[in-house]
Parts: sequence; structure tokens; C-alpha cells
Amino acid sequence: MEAFGGTWDGEILENAGAVSGVQPRWQFKLHADSFSAADLDRWAGPRARPSWLQRLLPAMLGGSSGQSAAPSDLLRLVDAEGEVNVDEFDLEKLKLKQVRAQGFAA
Repeated sequence: MEAFGGTWDGEILENAGAVSGVQPRWQFKLHADSFSAADLDRWAGPRARPSWLQRLLPAMLGGSSGQSAAPSDLLRLVDAEGEVNVDEFDLEKLKLKQVRAQGFAA
């Protein structure tokens, strides 16, 4: 997949042992050859299309897309953990190589 200035591969898995009625726990392991913070900002930051996240996340999390919630409230519903490896990360005038990040959200 191509996104945020690079080519991505890896996996995102739903934990089959999730308890019914509780948000599923997602696990991810992703790799990108390149990642641009400017591209991410255009997609999800203040320059993004208004309310795209409010329309997208409720449907992904099993709710109604007509729900009205702040993006930060919707992101709190995500229950995931994993790692992201990026060969080259561009952050304005900084260019970082071989970046590895582990993340947990619950």
C-alpha cells in the first residue's frame, strides 16, 4: 500500500480471543520505506477534510456513522498494540533513518 509518502507492508490482526461486548484488541506490525510527517498532517491534521475522522471511525468500531463525536473521543475507543518500522522518516528539516516505534492504546 502507498500512503504518507512511502510504500507500506505488514499486518494488522484482530485478536480472536476478544471478549464479547468489549472493543477488540488489534495487533499490528508495519513497515514503510519512507514516511512523511507533512503527508500525514495533510491527511489527518488541521489541513485535513473536516470531520473525515468522525465519519470513518464509528463505522470501523461498529457504531453508527451518524454519531457526532470529537476525533480524540473516537481514538480513545481504539484498543491496539504493535510496532512500526520506517526506513526513512521526514519531519520538516529532519531526516531520520531506521526509526522503530512501539505503541499501545487502550
